[in-house]
Amino acid sequence: MLRERVEAGELPPVDERLPDEPLVVDVPEVGEYGGSIGGGRVVQSDEWRPSR
Repeated sequence: MLRERVEAGELPPVDERLPDEPLVVDVPEVGEYGGSIGGGRVVQSDEWRPSR
């Protein structure tokens, strides 16, 4: 998507858009991958209905 804009002259190349010293955030620890998420629901109605 952005490549097309660069080629059309609408955006400068990436190396010209990045700051000289980019912000680097030190993350103290990395979480664990995996697991599950439950309870999400998508309905086509604004009406709330309890789960069955």
